[in-house]
Amino acid sequence: MKRKLARVFAVVAAIALGFLVGGGLRSLRFGAESASEARSATGKPAPELVFELLDGSGSAQLSDFRGRAVLLNFWATWCPPCRAELPALNRLQRELAPQGLLVLAISDEDPEQLRRFMAELPEQAIRYGFLGRIPEVAPFNLALRYRPVTVVVDPEGVVREVILGAQSLEAFRQKVAPYLPRRAS
Repeated sequence: MKRKLARVFAVVAAIALGFLVGGGLRSLRFGAESASEARSATGKPAPELVFELLDGSGSAQLSDFRGRAVLLNFWATWCPPCRAELPALNRLQRELAPQGLLVLAISDEDPEQLRRFMAELPEQAIRYGFLGRIPEVAPFNLALRYRPVTVVVDPEGVVREVILGAQSLEAFRQKVAPYLPRRAS
């Protein structure tokens, strides 16, 4: 019980520290303009995105994953809401990969910093990627101003959802379910 309380306190302290240094506040400032921009990107082909895979297996591009539903999560180690949703994303990937889902966590932070952060995670299922620079094209450009931003791309490469802010496991499930190429029976 003491361990659990200590973990809860540590998470609350980390979130509070994030807000004090400004990163957390930036994560929560979504206005009507942001929501409108997110909606305007849906239903359109996803722009090409090329990134380095942090597991050392080289680089990849979004089009490499056609035929699968892809959930792109733009996050940062300095963003408490981003860090809080990583366990849900890991679980989502483990549960829905057999149905054709791929979760990619994308960051523009230093690759070595990201690898160190990943090494501290107790379990990992999602794939992590590094972008030297986030492209200034919808819907990815929202991640230049806010974190987390999550983009759901269907198996044909069309943007179906742009989600601003941290989400729960159930919310992620609901967002990706219609786009899974092999739905559970």
